[in-house]
Amino acid sequence: MAGFTLRRLNSEELTRLSSVHLRPGQEVYAPAPELASDIPLQSWGLWQGDTLIGFIEVAGAPPRLWISRIWVDATYQSLGYGRAGLLALIRELRRSARLAELRAAVHPENFPAQRLFERAGFEKLSEADSLGEIIYSLALR
Repeated sequence: MAGFTLRRLNSEELTRLSSVHLRPGQEVYAPAPELASDIPLQSWGLWQGDTLIGFIEVAGAPPRLWISRIWVDATYQSLGYGRAGLLALIRELRRSARLAELRAAVHPENFPAQRLFERAGFEKLSEADSLGEIIYSLALR
């Protein structure tokens, strides 16, 4: 994965999110990103060299943030980029003294996402919330 980086997306780079394509059937787990929202959002790009190969969207405000989606382009899936991006994001967020916790809600049939969060050290808080999603939590402090 030489040349892989994670960095916050600027407004110009946000327009490139449409270049990231999931495998058929995966959109049920991750609806298309909304570029306008009342909830504070941070979009982090997964880059291989100069190519945007995915992104992680984080929502909320300190002390708790939520991962609202992790998308990796179909061409780059199953190569470790999602995990590398998640671990790099965790390192970045731990630098903020204001953040205490990172959470994620995962569709119960999205087993790859469940494994991803568990292997990154997240703990399962519940089997299903009111929307039927599994809630995971990671202490940042």
